[in-house]
Amino acid sequence: LIDAGQYAWTVVANTSGSDVEASNGALLFNYNPGDIELLVNGNFDTAALTPWIANNLTNDTVKAAVGVGGTYAFEFKGGVNEAASIKQKVNVNYYGITIGDELQFGFTYKANSGAINGQVIAKIVYTPASGLPADTITLTALANTNFFTASTAVFPDGPVKKIQVTVRHFTASGKFTVDDIIVKLLGPL
Repeated sequence: LIDAGQYAWTVVANTSGSDVEASNGALLFNYNPGDIELLVNGNFDTAALTPWIANNLTNDTVKAAVGVGGTYAFEFKGGVNEAASIKQKVNVNYYGITIGDELQFGFTYKANSGAINGQVIAKIVYTPASGLPADTITLTALANTNFFTASTAVFPDGPVKKIQVTVRHFTASGKFTVDDIIVKLLGPL
């Protein structure tokens, strides 16, 4: 058995005592016996926002001891005219995500305001088989003082070209804490 990873298969011909590599180059392929997490730092446990891209943050930050199990999480604090977001583009190269694959999308959050306006959005763009070029999944947070997990499955309608995850917050007051954001390519059963 081989381990999970990316491999290259190169054809080499032995002619008259010397090896000649095929001119069309190596065949690259991935082997995945299990699930693959496609997001980087979705749990914020690096204590930094990288590689997430921030927009209009006002005292919103990665914070220690507020995440699931007391680890790090990202905390939006709210404010007048709040329109903060963080986003991450997922590198889908080499995964060959297509029809028949399953993506799991989800996050864990808590929100201490009854008027919370927080969302986690996944946009999946693909070459469609049925004419629809993308799926946009929006999971909207509800007031919840304990951590709550929201998730859904996505079945692409063609080869996936791009995935982007955006977390948005528009509440004037009240904290919106997000943790364990996932986009997983589920492995074979």
